[in-house]
Amino acid sequence: MNNQTPDTNIGQHFLINDQILELIASQIPHGGQVIEIGAGMGQLTNKLVSHPDNKVIALEIDPRFETYLSQIQQTHSNLEIIIGNALKFNYNNFDHPWLIGNIPYHITEPLLHKFIKAKVQGIVLLVGDSFAQEATA
Repeated sequence: MNNQTPDTNIGQHFLINDQILELIASQIPHGGQVIEIGAGMGQLTNKLVSHPDNKVIALEIDPRFETYLSQIQQTHSNLEIIIGNALKFNYNNFDHPWLIGNIPYHITEPLLHKFIKAKVQGIVLLVGDSFAQEATA
């Protein structure tokens, strides 16, 4: 890990548990196109690009993390980095991708509405406890 701290103003949090990272990455069939929402420092990105048949698009709003993602890209040509807002991103510009991410609570609902309209293969998201409890109540 490094000395970066999450920006709580944008609901940022870091997923560092390797078992959970492996579990999330294992949900994606090899050979797919994957858009990772909130790539951060690349912990999940590293797992996704380790399968060379995957084409991974790392979408990150915080430019502080571009350097970390670029370091991963140096050894993995199957990684594309996009610094941008997940809520403004056009997911239909890609060919039925998988959407994957560990997303902040405050954008969960609007992001899910956006995903419903997108032509995607599947969605694997980690959401906050409060949203999960509300969604399953």
